[in-house]
Amino acid sequence: MSRVERIEKGAGKVVSSIRGRWLDGLLLILLIGFAAFVFSRHGPFEQGMRPDASIQIYVAQEIARGNPPYVKVFFPKTPLTGLLGAMAIFIGRPFRVSDVIAIRALFFVVAVICVPFIYLLARRLAESSIAGVMVALVLVFIPHFGWFASSGPEPKILTMFWGLISLWALARSSWFLGGLAGSLSFLSWQPGGIFILLALGMATLSSTTERKRGLLWALLGVLIPLCLVTLYLFAVGALAPALRQMVLDQFVWGFSASERGSKGLVERIGLPLVFMRESLTRVPWFAWLGPLGWAMFTLEGLLSVARRAKGSSSVVAKIPVLLSGYFWLAFAFFDFQGYPDLIPLFFYLAFGLGWLLWQAARLLARVVSGLPPVASRAYLQPSMGIIFVLLLTLYSRGGPPEDASPNGLEHQAQEAARLDKELGAEGQIQAFGNLVPIVLAGRLNLTPVIHLGPKHYSLAMHEPGGFEGIIDTLWRERPEIIIVNRNFYRPWVRPLRRFLKENYECSEEWVMICRLRE
Repeated sequence: MSRVERIEKGAGKVVSSIRGRWLDGLLLILLIGFAAFVFSRHGPFEQGMRPDASIQIYVAQEIARGNPPYVKVFFPKTPLTGLLGAMAIFIGRPFRVSDVIAIRALFFVVAVICVPFIYLLARRLAESSIAGVMVALVLVFIPHFGWFASSGPEPKILTMFWGLISLWALARSSWFLGGLAGSLSFLSWQPGGIFILLALGMATLSSTTERKRGLLWALLGVLIPLCLVTLYLFAVGALAPALRQMVLDQFVWGFSASERGSKGLVERIGLPLVFMRESLTRVPWFAWLGPLGWAMFTLEGLLSVARRAKGSSSVVAKIPVLLSGYFWLAFAFFDFQGYPDLIPLFFYLAFGLGWLLWQAARLLARVVSGLPPVASRAYLQPSMGIIFVLLLTLYSRGGPPEDASPNGLEHQAQEAARLDKELGAEGQIQAFGNLVPIVLAGRLNLTPVIHLGPKHYSLAMHEPGGFEGIIDTLWRERPEIIIVNRNFYRPWVRPLRRFLKENYECSEEWVMICRLRE
């Protein structure tokens, strides 16, 4: 090959690379814009606040006030959702943006950015931009994902956001970024620690020449966020209670049948399946074809690894995706409390269905290409893929989940203002399970307990004073208003019910509101 030919060949590669990057950039911009448009149709700035989201926002408000989490608020999850929420509050207040809208805007952006990252991951594994687009579009069209994206903050979406970045980084052998994102996923929700293990494991399994270096970079990425958060918790005097609530108590609760409630094997397996079916009732394509596509992807990945296929980085990259997918499936069966726990599975469901549609588009394109030409061959597969995904939209008519508020955010704000006026400047309020009035009024909860569920009860039991200390505080302070939402009839709530019966008049309004008798 002459020198001129070598130069021409090199220039051709450069032009092809630039063209590919421009195409990727354009697709990413289009996916971000389309995801934002679809998710915004769920009314992120109008829909009412969910009780679970109100708890997350209250934690963020407490951090923004300078009150340490795990001391002023008993909280079982890792703190990144609250820390990012506090950051959103600090950014929004100078512009007179309410705390709720500021936090929702931040987590709306997080959910939107999940879409281009699942595209990048799928494109890397399939070595096809078309496959990446189809997987990303399927995620956009899962109705409940868009609804949760618009009603944030949602720790499960944040967990998978960092998880997707970690998986994408591991597919590119970027060990530092893989470990860093895996650590941030864990700090969003404890089960996200699976991505830490995958980052360290894949770095260990890398080629002999870079194994030690890769493991050190992955470990460094893991340690930086963990050390920073640990220093913050130590500085605010919250490290010991944080370790109790985030780590120790989770093991106690997780393996205690008396606190979890004994469930048989059939019930433990059946509940997640029932909730998944309910959450996707009006979207049968997602419910049935998604698992089928995931099974095909699993089989293809196992066969590729077994054959030790060479020349393709996508073979090894499939391992952490498969392992994390089956981890979340097993976790849903082990620790299932409601369909928000299924949010991580939506990503793998989208991956499976997108993968299946991509394979179907490839097959149909081959069939059509053998017939008399009706279109340019280069456009057959993308056309088939777009048609398939658009057909899916006809079935994407899922309503909001069961815990969606029947009232809009404006109505909730009006009710909160009424309660705030009723309490006055010196009045005290205690809320269990639903902190919407407290969040919107900017008030402080009387005690650190914010829920009556098994986990929060377990947290209170292992804190100084226990749950009995909380009841004693209520007897002593007698707050003017007590709000009770869920889990009011759990066995351990009997002392609270007795206290309310003797001292309060309760009425069912938009939540159960109990007012102190004169």
